[in-house]
Amino acid sequence: MARPSALMPLRVGLRTGRVSLVPDTMVTKVSLAGSAAAGRATGVRWVRMTSSGPVTGGESADVVVMAASAIETVRLALLSSFPDASGKIGRRLMLHSFLDGSAIFLDERVHAYRGRSTTQCVQDACDPDFPGARAYAKANRLPYIRGGIWELGGGQDPITEGQSYQTLLAFVRSSRPFGTEFKQLMRASILRDRLAGSQMIAHDMPYLDHTVTLDPAVRDVFGLPVARITWSRGKYEQVAQSFYAPRLKKMMTSAGAGVALAVPDTDNSGGVPTGAHILGGMMMGADPATSVTDTYGRVHGLDNVYVADGASFVTSGAVNPTNTIMAVALRNMRHLAGTPG
Repeated sequence: MARPSALMPLRVGLRTGRVSLVPDTMVTKVSLAGSAAAGRATGVRWVRMTSSGPVTGGESADVVVMAASAIETVRLALLSSFPDASGKIGRRLMLHSFLDGSAIFLDERVHAYRGRSTTQCVQDACDPDFPGARAYAKANRLPYIRGGIWELGGGQDPITEGQSYQTLLAFVRSSRPFGTEFKQLMRASILRDRLAGSQMIAHDMPYLDHTVTLDPAVRDVFGLPVARITWSRGKYEQVAQSFYAPRLKKMMTSAGAGVALAVPDTDNSGGVPTGAHILGGMMMGADPATSVTDTYGRVHGLDNVYVADGASFVTSGAVNPTNTIMAVALRNMRHLAGTPG
């Protein structure tokens, strides 16, 4: 369970044809009118921090489109007391189950830090029929497991590498974490020229008890409840990672790495995923009894409020979600505008 102590501002570009909120304005509430069964938004309330303190205000709107990423979109829905016939607002949060791989090439310099941080991608592990995956899933009493895309490449940049060596040398002599040894480490460049990374972005199941809720005690700078995130690796993710970790490591050693490892990113971060692939919480569907938005992102029970980010996703998939989020948002807005396709 993670409980943020502060809130990143919700950047808004709300337009009704004549109104546009300025950047760094945080919408704190969607103003609603009508009944829970057939309501609509009339506008939004907002707050902006200035040198003399918070300034609040409101704007009217014909349509409200929320695109603050899954956590903050859910938070705004909860702060606004959206109708929730399904009881699913804030449920089925997905964060992608990351597996981090690192490889050190002792006999050659691979220069992974040059160019793009991710140079190539392998999609084989996205397939539930990856060799051995079905049998491993069955042995663990699961119908299947799905890994995810493997991103290849990436290492530390020169400045980051230098900072790493200075941190290590500071344990030996805190007053002078530089000098001859520092130069030798930079020339050997174990953490830059000889380091390469590989990461599996794996499918994360939409569990009902993975949630975004309003924290009952912690408040942000404006006095509003912060989002409280409840998430943990489920059996599905643990089994999939235990199957693919040795295979990710073998790929790197087969490529010539002298030292390689592959571990869940939650092992490196104290249990909280480090990826920014935040999905779910306002899941779409045709039935208001089982979903939060309709198939075009409109919130059930509100005829002019739409979700246009990853909060509407019903599954995390096994790849980076950005292009899919863009495609779904474009599809939803074309439907709103009455444009086919």
